[in-house]
Amino acid sequence: MRTIVVGLALCMMLSASMTACVNAQDSFSSAAGDLQLQDLSGKTYKLSSYRNKQPVMLFFWTTWCPFCLQSMQMLNREYVNLEKDGIVLLGINAGEKPGVVQRLVRNYQITFKVLLDTESAATDAYRVLGVPTFVLIDKKGAIRYKGNRYPGSEIEQINDQP
Repeated sequence: MRTIVVGLALCMMLSASMTACVNAQDSFSSAAGDLQLQDLSGKTYKLSSYRNKQPVMLFFWTTWCPFCLQSMQMLNREYVNLEKDGIVLLGINAGEKPGVVQRLVRNYQITFKVLLDTESAATDAYRVLGVPTFVLIDKKGAIRYKGNRYPGSEIEQINDQP
């Protein structure tokens, strides 16, 4: 009985925190901090290398988050359209071991770039409070959206910018 009560309490706390995270969203135009992370093959990606060239969407996620997995599948389908629109998609795994991430990427047949934030430095720098978190950055390096939902309308606006 005690195990059931403890389990229910944990589920309620997790549910409440996930709801708060999913509903959290903010839009602003602050400058995006630079990131330097490696992908699963060891290639280094630097966010500043895209500045003044093309917009970037950061997608912070974990393997244990069911909302992240749903978003990853959707992003895997949308990836071709994002590329056509000139938007770079960088999936940033928040703090997990490379082997765990590699297994999920292989099993889900993820085609977009997946970067490792094993120490959660990027996750902390972008003040990610819950996953999934999307951050849309324009060509000039300004954050145009940060939130827990896919920024569809913001993508259209960013594509209309010179």
